[in-house]
Amino acid sequence: MLKYTLMFIIDIIGERVYLKTLYKKYFSNVINTKVFFFSRHYTGYLFYFINKLSYKNKIIYIPDPAADLLPTKTSYIESVNNIIKIIVFKIIFGRKIITVKFMEEFIPSMSTNYIKKITSRMISRKERDRMLVLLDKREFAIYNEFNYDVLYFGHNAKNIRSSRSEWEKILNDIFNILKKYYPEKKIRIKLHPARESDISINVGILVDKYIPAEFLYNRKVKVYITPYSRSLSNLKNGLTISLIDLIPTNNLQYKSKIKERFKKMSYLDHYFPETLDEFENILIDIKNKEINENILPKNCN
Repeated sequence: MLKYTLMFIIDIIGERVYLKTLYKKYFSNVINTKVFFFSRHYTGYLFYFINKLSYKNKIIYIPDPAADLLPTKTSYIESVNNIIKIIVFKIIFGRKIITVKFMEEFIPSMSTNYIKKITSRMISRKERDRMLVLLDKREFAIYNEFNYDVLYFGHNAKNIRSSRSEWEKILNDIFNILKKYYPEKKIRIKLHPARESDISINVGILVDKYIPAEFLYNRKVKVYITPYSRSLSNLKNGLTISLIDLIPTNNLQYKSKIKERFKKMSYLDHYFPETLDEFENILIDIKNKEINENILPKNCN
């Protein structure tokens, strides 16, 4: 017991040292600058960096639309494990960090009072929405290689999958079906920048993870595919397929809650295939629509 306690303490100290090293390397010279941040949830490193940056900079918070459905009030800790978790969060990242309960998980977050304290400005949701309407993404030439037909936004599904190997096999079966209808060079894969992927996909071309999802939206895309990534939450045009019903799980109730949340945070109605055959039939329908739309009417003289 003493051995594990010492290892636990050493890990916490090591994490604190690592954070200080990162801050010194990337942020120590950031002074008298406007610093924008967009997420108050799933904060850990972000909380630590924003907290330190707030002493010598102006911090501006713009809420991420994809997080509008997430809770913001501190949740009652229901178990000893969660009490230990929040204590560790506070030791590593800062004593003002809180936890909120989302679905069945306690996640680190920032309280509204804390955000008000460290920011020089908090953008409201209404103001944010007005800003998004006026935003012309063409002004930001982050990515201009819009020569793909399929765009996949990845999610490792760790919180609902029954095993990595099962989900990886099904996902590769899905991509093998995809390449029957679209050339591999026309398939792009965008993984989550802050979530390590332990799933190997052997088809398609990877897009740099740092590129925001919204800058990849394009009218040339024939179909967007994701398990249940928030990357599609701001998409207003296009055909979309969610793979959530194809993910093997041991917790159907939890998966159902995540599916409902995914639907609520989306502008579009998604396809939800429950079998690989259903997935392929959806692709066939999409390809048939493409063919019909490309058939030009004959000239009548």
